[in-house]
Amino acid sequence: MKKNLFIFVTLFLLSHSLYQASYAHLSLYTPHEYKKNNANLFDNTQKIITLNPAGDAQKLGRKLANGYERGTTLKLAEALEQKLKNEIKNKKPHSNTHVVLARTPGQAHTQLETAAFANRLKTNFFISVHVYHEKTPKPKIFLYQRVTNPLTDFTPRTFDTLSFLPVTQAHLPEISTSRTFGEKLKTHLSQKDYLKQFDTYGLFGIPLNTLKGVTAPALTIEIGINQDNKWHVFIDPLAEGILALLGNLSV
Repeated sequence: MKKNLFIFVTLFLLSHSLYQASYAHLSLYTPHEYKKNNANLFDNTQKIITLNPAGDAQKLGRKLANGYERGTTLKLAEALEQKLKNEIKNKKPHSNTHVVLARTPGQAHTQLETAAFANRLKTNFFISVHVYHEKTPKPKIFLYQRVTNPLTDFTPRTFDTLSFLPVTQAHLPEISTSRTFGEKLKTHLSQKDYLKQFDTYGLFGIPLNTLKGVTAPALTIEIGINQDNKWHVFIDPLAEGILALLGNLSV
């Protein structure tokens, strides 16, 4: 009897944890310290841009010319974060906008933990940053959004904000906004002046795991460079493009 009860309780707890983990609004870890130290980010009047550099303490990412994706994406995200903060500081209409990094050196987390963190922050725009080794000298940038079914994902529908969404559907409420942001960012990056520095591709809609579970408008940016320090060429263009979208961010 005790053995059967133990098995029942174990199976119940396991099924309950799997059930909870499949929902996008559930925080798989609660960022208590982050919330305590950045209380103003949880003010409903604030706009939040979350930058998620690929890789972590346990995942090196792809091999680059002289290092790995993990280190380069963090440097790129930190530089972009600082550039955005400096520009936002000088633009009064956007002074209520904050830029947040989803990871710092030494941290290890899953994609669902990152998504849960962004959702708990009530992120207004989520950007996942990736880097790969490009064989040609000219850098490249690709823009993606999460689309699991191109035939049905964009079908207009109403979502109950009080209901939980499975992680596989978390992108649907803001899928059109993600597409708008991606198209506008591509137009910005495709300007004649930038064509001399890099090539821009996209917007591509594919079932990306890098954006799985994120409920905010979200894009994945993938940069191809043949030298690890060539990511610098993207900082100003990306910052300007993101800043141009600030007026479209809804609180």
